[in-house]
Amino acid sequence: MTSNFAQYLVAMRSGARVAAISRSSADEFRGWRRMVRAAGHQGPQICEVELPVHAQPSAPEHLDHARQLLCIPGSPLVLVVGSHEPRKNHLAVLHAAELLWRDGLSFTLAFRRLRLVGGPNRSTTSSRAAGALPAGVVVQAVAR
Repeated sequence: MTSNFAQYLVAMRSGARVAAISRSSADEFRGWRRMVRAAGHQGPQICEVELPVHAQPSAPEHLDHARQLLCIPGSPLVLVVGSHEPRKNHLAVLHAAELLWRDGLSFTLAFRRLRLVGGPNRSTTSSRAAGALPAGVVVQAVAR
């Protein structure tokens, strides 16, 4: 958990409503609300609003921009989207990528590359994990 998460929960206890993105997260928030009620706070109303199952088509110019930013022609790509923090399991992704590289999968024509796309964090996993990578592996963190 990041240090901001506790501040987030403190601010949220005064809110009127929280829309959770899944039944599981709504249940977690309801458990948290029971806790703040025991401390004398009402807590927000919790409802579940699931994320859509199907994404809307992307505009061609947005796809072209993403290809220019992320892709190397003729090479497979490992892409991880999400904030760069330990709870996102980037070290597990790096381990899986290493196993694929050992099996002979070349992620780029010239060298091995892994892209992590998302918002920065004070302790970005990419910088912490870089010391554990084999020689020649590049982890590129791309801010949104």
